[in-house]
Amino acid sequence: MEGSPYAVGFFGYAYYEENAGKLSVLAIEGVAPTFETVEDGSYPLARPLFLYTTAKIMQEKPQVTAFINYYLTYVDEEIGTVGYFPASAEALDGAKQAWLDAMANS
Repeated sequence: MEGSPYAVGFFGYAYYEENAGKLSVLAIEGVAPTFETVEDGSYPLARPLFLYTTAKIMQEKPQVTAFINYYLTYVDEEIGTVGYFPASAEALDGAKQAWLDAMANS
């Protein structure tokens, strides 16, 4: 693909940043991928990262509870090291509240 000037590839932004000298990002309808356009949903190729569990699983498996707690506590400190956009304060606060609600209901 590298040898073709017409090649198109889909990959994460982190890969683009590591290879920015060889690659170009694709603006869609004039919208380039940035933290702001990813966060507000105006860049249509971006996708959020989800973790799923239930209160029942967290009650039965404390290691899951501990992992989710660790993840929510340190995600923005760690996620930049792999080149992903950090979670917004609003999204992170919502996830933390959902975790607390699940803990209260277990």
